[in-house]
Amino acid sequence: GKIGKNRFPGLKTDEFARLLEGGLASQVDIAFHKYCFADIDEGTDVAAVFEHYKTVMARLKSEYPRIIFVHVTTPLMLAQSGPKAVVKKILGRQPDHYADNMRREYGGREPLFDLAAAESSRPDGGRETISFGGMTSRTLLPSYTTDGGHLNEVGRKHVATELLVSLSDLVAQK
Repeated sequence: GKIGKNRFPGLKTDEFARLLEGGLASQVDIAFHKYCFADIDEGTDVAAVFEHYKTVMARLKSEYPRIIFVHVTTPLMLAQSGPKAVVKKILGRQPDHYADNMRREYGGREPLFDLAAAESSRPDGGRETISFGGMTSRTLLPSYTTDGGHLNEVGRKHVATELLVSLSDLVAQK
């Protein structure tokens, strides 16, 4: 279900913890939450959000050792393309949403569901990427969205399938 309010990622993590501590923990074997693409942008103090996340998750892992906590990378947005993006690049400016997609992944942590990888993966197995200023990053596959951020039916089905495969692999390893 939905938790917290968009643009306030710390509150989402806090509400996730409150739900578990309020009784949900006794009903689940696996628990995770994810942020919305709107929660992380150029103005977000990513280090503070990540530090808060790590602190809360460490506490929850200690309180509920039987629960498998899965970390989820932040979702992607469709990068701006077309003539406006070309002009911005020529002027040395980032096209819309490039900075949103340049966030670091939650690397080195297990178990992990790489939502960004699922959202950027093409049916042929390739990745949808963007490049600017010598950096390359993943971007949301255009066929997975109608508004540039939220997944459409095709995108939801693809990501749900990837999530179920990831969770079943996790359970099989246990």
